[in-house]
Amino acid sequence: MLTSPKVFNYPIPGNPTGGILHIYGEAAAAQDVILYCGGFPDGLEPISNLAERLATARDGQARGCYVGVTCFPGFDNKTFNEQKFTGFKKSGFTFDEVTCCVRDAADLLFEEHAKSVSSSTDECKTTFTLMTHDWGVVIGHLFINRAIEERSFTQHKPDRLVLLDVLSFPHPKSNYKEKLRGKEIQKRTTRDNLLSLSYRIAFAMSFAVLQFSEAGGLIVLAG
Repeated sequence: MLTSPKVFNYPIPGNPTGGILHIYGEAAAAQDVILYCGGFPDGLEPISNLAERLATARDGQARGCYVGVTCFPGFDNKTFNEQKFTGFKKSGFTFDEVTCCVRDAADLLFEEHAKSVSSSTDECKTTFTLMTHDWGVVIGHLFINRAIEERSFTQHKPDRLVLLDVLSFPHPKSNYKEKLRGKEIQKRTTRDNLLSLSYRIAFAMSFAVLQFSEAGGLIVLAG
C-alpha cells in the first residue's frame, strides 16, 4: 500500500508556488538522495510505486533513499484527465526554464533533507542521483552540463545521472553487457530506426513551425 508523500511547493517562472515536489522516505535514515523529473505529459502516477520502493529499506538494507518527485510545470499536481493548467504561462516553458525549476526542486529536497540530518558526518556521505524520464532526459542533460560548467548554477551536483527513455540505446563501445550480467540487449531493427526517425521528424517540424510563426506571424503553406 502506497504511503502519502510529503508535498512542498517551490517557485517557477510566473507562479511563486507553481512547482510541486513530492518527497518519499525519512531524511534521517537516508544517505542516498534521488530527484526524479518526469517527462511531458507524465504526472506523479508513473513513478509513485517506484519512488516508495526506493524509499523503503528492503533486502537487508539498513535504510532507504530520500526520494523527491517533480514534473514539468503544470503536470505534477493532478492526474492527466484532471489537468486545468491554471496559473501557468500560456506560452509554455522553455527547456532552460524547466531546468532551473528542477534545480530549485533539488535545493528544496536537500533543504528538507538537511533538517533531519543528525550530524555533518552523515551529510558528507550523502550521494545525489538525478533520475529523468522521456522529455525529462533533455532536462537531465542540461542540468548536469550546467552543473559542471557553471559553478554558480547549483550547489548540488549529481553524483549519478539515470536516463529512462524508450529511444535511448547504449553506446556501441560501452560495457553495458557486463553491467547487465551478460544479458543481451537486442540490436536496433529497421522498424526501430524508422520509428525513431519519424518520432524526431514530427517534433522537429513542430519546432520549425513554432519558430517561423513567432518570427513572421502565422505562415500558411500553399501549393
